[in-house]
Amino acid sequence: MKYNRGDVVYVRDFPFGKPTKIKGEVLACLKNSFYNIRITNGLEEGKIKKYSEFQLTNLNYYDYMEDLKNNGV
Repeated sequence: MKYNRGDVVYVRDFPFGKPTKIKGEVLACLKNSFYNIRITNGLEEGKIKKYSEFQLTNLNYYDYMEDLKNNGV
């Protein structure tokens, strides 16, 4: 999945895992499907970190849990 500058994304607990409550904003698209993300909540709020495409998702934690409850594992 490709993300654009300004997109709001959620960090996953491990690649292709479930989303956490850590939210960020895409600042830059780097080589090899990496992105610079500014963390907007949590302990590292305001820091810019590098994440791979597999560690990010557009789906937030609450939507994920609701979908899991409705559709099962």
